[in-house]
Amino acid sequence: MALAAIKQRIRGSLYRTGITPVIARLRGCTSILMLHGVGGQELAADVFEETIVHLKRHFRPLSLAAFVAELDEPPVAARPAVVLTFDDGLANNVTVAYPILERHAVPAAFFVCPGLIDQGGWLWTHEMRARLATLDEPARRTLVPEAPAWSVDAIVQRLKMLAPAGRAQRIEAIRVATPSFAPSAVQRQACDLAIWSQLAALDPTLVTIGSHSSSHDIMIGLDDAQLEREVVGSKVRIETMLGRKVEHFCYPNGDFDAAADARVRATYASALSTRVGVVPSLAPDRHALPRLAVPNDVSSLALRMALA
Repeated sequence: MALAAIKQRIRGSLYRTGITPVIARLRGCTSILMLHGVGGQELAADVFEETIVHLKRHFRPLSLAAFVAELDEPPVAARPAVVLTFDDGLANNVTVAYPILERHAVPAAFFVCPGLIDQGGWLWTHEMRARLATLDEPARRTLVPEAPAWSVDAIVQRLKMLAPAGRAQRIEAIRVATPSFAPSAVQRQACDLAIWSQLAALDPTLVTIGSHSSSHDIMIGLDDAQLEREVVGSKVRIETMLGRKVEHFCYPNGDFDAAADARVRATYASALSTRVGVVPSLAPDRHALPRLAVPNDVSSLALRMALA
């Protein structure tokens, strides 16, 4: 039997016997879970619902606002808290995930990019992956010669590391090189963003709306005007369009420098990173909160929460 299959059987056994949930509860740590798309290959809808049932059975699902409030006065609770957060503001969060959340009365936070919603566009990472996949390796090599390899993922990772101006130049060159690109139905289901009317229809007692920046730019090396647009402007735009107070920020790709950190701390009650871990019980930094990614398998998530 392959090693991966053996590991999966062990994870499944630990989950079915309740060992991993018990370990996570005994540790008493709050977990903030990070999700993106729901309903496709990344996380199947039935697995997501199984995940929600598992979390509700073994933990105490909280809204992000309730969790932040508990940082000041931690309660004496039998079960540790868990917070669900969705990055990117994808349409499938509304059409697939939200009905499941509503059915089980489990709160969550959706982080959106208002500039992209206004433009009707995709996150640049999603767009670049889709466009690069239509090009052969020699063409990709020409467009991003400094990449360590010319697979789609390697190029996107390299683009993330470039300075803002250099990244914008490469993105535009890739767009020019793929003039006939048209997303498929599968790609649209995975990458289309929720529109304002969809977000406005979400129950505000169940779903918190936060900012994921205006354009999903990497928050490193931005000048003052860019920071004002991405950090402050995104908050104002969401509040204007939805009539909701926006108090929480989520860093695109989890990256930020000192300037972005200072602007976010001055603007929001909390901020989420992609640093892996549970929330420390003593003096957590509410503007650099760690999270755990949700895999497409409940037993794997149970083990991750037990060992983090």
